[in-house]
Amino acid sequence: YLLCVLAIQLMVPSMHAALYERTKDHIRWLLPLKKPWLDNYMYFMSFLGDGEPYFYAIMVNWATASGTAKVRTCMDQLLLAGVLVFQLHLLTVEISVWSQQTYFDDITLGDTVFKDCATEYGNPSGHSQMAMTMTWVPIMYYLEAYKSYFDRNPIKRTALIALGWFYIISVVYSRIYLGRHTLDQCLNGLAIGFLCYHFAHHHWRTNAFSHEIKEQADHN
Repeated sequence: YLLCVLAIQLMVPSMHAALYERTKDHIRWLLPLKKPWLDNYMYFMSFLGDGEPYFYAIMVNWATASGTAKVRTCMDQLLLAGVLVFQLHLLTVEISVWSQQTYFDDITLGDTVFKDCATEYGNPSGHSQMAMTMTWVPIMYYLEAYKSYFDRNPIKRTALIALGWFYIISVVYSRIYLGRHTLDQCLNGLAIGFLCYHFAHHHWRTNAFSHEIKEQADHN
């Protein structure tokens, strides 16, 4: 995983050189096409892609569980909370590496002020990274936990996966549409986010709790 992260970061300068001006051209192309309802939708998706909604969703899911489901739900939410905290710390490190990268300062791009960008013009896009990880970790967990159900209902499985991709693409494109990130920053975030999801789902999740706790949850 570390070698993959290093390889991605080594590609960042060349990706930035290739996509920075192209992203600006795309934003200029969008300006006459923008509509109030589309602006509002993009702002809403950008808000959903921030870290706070994931935290609140975890808390609500845990708080509404009851009875024998409480132990399993607590384990699930502790895993998701751990992944979320790990993402935030990882982004802090990543942003410090690329903090001097060029940001949008061209008035021909319209409203591209980075007021809502927690990473301050940062690379990678934290929204893109969070969207990739915090979408696929719970989706793949439930597809695996309720495999027999989804095997009987393949359309629902496909719909859930399609909904996940729709959410991720919407969040990522909202950051470009609003002028908060360049395409290379979003691609960097998606790549790191996928690695975080893969590690969390295939390694962290299977070793996060003791066997005694897992057996108690499974029994309940």
